[in-house]
Amino acid sequence: MGTQGTFGLMPASLELYLARNPNISLLGIWPIKDTPPQELIDARAKMPTYVLFYQPCTSCSNGIDAPVLWPVTEVFRIEKGPGTYLTVYKL
Repeated sequence: MGTQGTFGLMPASLELYLARNPNISLLGIWPIKDTPPQELIDARAKMPTYVLFYQPCTSCSNGIDAPVLWPVTEVFRIEKGPGTYLTVYKL
């Protein structure tokens, strides 16, 4: 699972709950670029791979969705506050 950002509460919270599970690998991503990191592309070939976006994305088309060139499908979205979302995508 990739997370938007490499430190802070969101990656840390996932590490607390998921790091001991041998079936899950976590990857912090920053900065968000037009294409996914190669580590996620490689992981996608081997296992289901997800990415969590939870803060504004300056390289994204509308500031809240994943970049247009990322081959993702939205799985879950919840509004955190006016105009801010936590979104999980399957890569």
